[in-house]
Amino acid sequence: GNDAMAHLTIFYLISKFIYLNAKKFTSFKKILYLSVFAFLNKPFLIFSFIFPSYLFLKNKFRLNLVIFNLPILFLIFWLLKNTLISGCLFFPIEKTCFKNLSWSDKKEFYTQINLEGEAWSKGWPQRENGSISMINFIKNFNWIKAWKKEQLKNFLKNLVPFILISLLIFIYLKGNYLIKKNLDNEKKIIILFFALIGSIFFLIKFPLYRYGYSFLIVLISLIYIFCLKKINIDKINNFSKYFILVCIVGLTAKQLHKVYKYSDERTLIPIDRNLSMIHQKQINKIKISDTYSYYYSTVECKYYKAPCTNYFLDNINHKKIWNYDVIFKR
Repeated sequence: GNDAMAHLTIFYLISKFIYLNAKKFTSFKKILYLSVFAFLNKPFLIFSFIFPSYLFLKNKFRLNLVIFNLPILFLIFWLLKNTLISGCLFFPIEKTCFKNLSWSDKKEFYTQINLEGEAWSKGWPQRENGSISMINFIKNFNWIKAWKKEQLKNFLKNLVPFILISLLIFIYLKGNYLIKKNLDNEKKIIILFFALIGSIFFLIKFPLYRYGYSFLIVLISLIYIFCLKKINIDKINNFSKYFILVCIVGLTAKQLHKVYKYSDERTLIPIDRNLSMIHQKQINKIKISDTYSYYYSTVECKYYKAPCTNYFLDNINHKKIWNYDVIFKR
């Protein structure tokens, strides 16, 4: 999936932000690459642009050098792709949608999609009050009780081990030698601002662990960094020798255990990508113009003919724009 890759990019981005020379334009380009990559994998990580923005404002780099850059080109193509697919730069944020495009939807549709996404991340399926509306569910922390049923244990399961292991490492590494100041106060403030604003937005708006756990991990790590002033050089050298080896062995053992545990239920090579012959026979081809049809399925379409959907659409039309087939509501 795109969750782990995006969050790992955030950790690597912050590492580069700490150690690269902030005054060099090459450093800015590397930070910009990583910020764009994290954002394109997971737009929820839009706060990653805090880092290149800080470097840009601090050093007053020439604007044309910043704009005419490969990561900016990737970002422009991504926005163009979004517009061609949905009529919006950032679907389903209504303010970024172009109303004059025939395939753009109505404001009510974007509002509903946003509402559903927020409600489900806050535990909508676990709500006790079956009569409450989504709009009231997400207001005034009415969602806390439902969210705790499913999501709280997921947060604790992942964060508590990290906090405890980090604490043990912190205690083990403390010593008498001052740490080299790779992280100056200004950079600390920027990283802290990123972690705080990201964590607050994440926990209040879309508190699903996989959406924004990198914000919390960075925030927790900063607390330890602020407290750790001196280290034991000998211990940190010994620790570094074995840390990667332990991680490799541990992760390999974990994955092998999963393979063994689910060997009777799953195959090593996924076989669920293609639609079974039984379900293929149940798919209907629905004509929406003289030259165009779509496929309707009562189950997931998987890797069947496109375009295929499990939503029955009876009020749509089709037209050709250049080499694109455009489907839109009548």
